[in-house]
Amino acid sequence: MTRGNTTGIRSRVAIAAAACILAACSPSADPATPASFWQGFSRDAVLEANPPQSTEDLADRSTLIVTGSIHKVEPGPETHRDFPEGEAVEYSAVVTVDVKDVLKGTWKDATIPVHMFSAGPVDSSALDLPKEDGLWFLEPAGIADYYMATASAGVWMEQDGSLTTVRDPAQAELVIPQGVETIDEATRSVVQSAASSEPAAPDSREGPRLR
Repeated sequence: MTRGNTTGIRSRVAIAAAACILAACSPSADPATPASFWQGFSRDAVLEANPPQSTEDLADRSTLIVTGSIHKVEPGPETHRDFPEGEAVEYSAVVTVDVKDVLKGTWKDATIPVHMFSAGPVDSSALDLPKEDGLWFLEPAGIADYYMATASAGVWMEQDGSLTTVRDPAQAELVIPQGVETIDEATRSVVQSAASSEPAAPDSREGPRLR
């Protein structure tokens, strides 16, 4: 499947990235549903120059794949950037995941911290965390922390009776196999994909890369 003109994509990436940073705002939807929680951490595939095209592609990009639920969310570092319109702040969050199963890679702790972009300042006390287990596709960020192997499709969860890529639901049709509707079904599919993928090379950069 083609993704359109490369130059056009890169232009949209730059424009969308600037818009996301300049328009950083807290989620305004009802916080009682998983979907509304993820609005505050959404990442459109247009922000990625090369989003994954299949389950196998996503598994191959991931150093660590786990299942688990969100234990807590805390504010992460803020990055200040200068634009022609003025200074803007890029916000982040540290999402601690209670690890249930490790599908690819090695992880021995009960929890894992995941750094990710947030749409605005994180108020931990105001968040109603999703209780569902998710599939987390991760890459290392420094020594002990991780970030998403892909921003738009790096977390899968069940919503409204079907499985989706919660940060950009449009990516589900590309990376979630047809007929896979639950986390258990997805886990079996991902285990097969991970088994056929080559181990990802360790990331030598210091600190988290927000996704």
